[in-house]
Amino acid sequence: MLEFKLTLDNVDYGELINYLMPHIKWEEMNVPPVLKQLAMSSGAAGAIRNFLKIMPKDKQDELVIYLIEKNKDRIIAAIHRAAQSRGVHVNVADFGVTNQPDVVVR
Repeated sequence: MLEFKLTLDNVDYGELINYLMPHIKWEEMNVPPVLKQLAMSSGAAGAIRNFLKIMPKDKQDELVIYLIEKNKDRIIAAIHRAAQSRGVHVNVADFGVTNQPDVVVR
């Protein structure tokens, strides 16, 4: 078994959530009602990007981690389908998402 560790920085959360939209069961998420309404409306991608802009960065981090963790099984299934469609045979056993504080070197 191989274990990969990816560290992502400067992630556009609006684009990430837009990419994950088909894999998020919004009706089961414990998020603000306005976000659910935006996510399930037409033009959801732009609306969510605008919603995220008014949220503090730490709340954006929490939201993205929550959405990914709560929909992990659906995301793993999507990874399997995408890999299989490209002829790659792989089994993603698990993954996790954490928020690491930015390291500032002075």
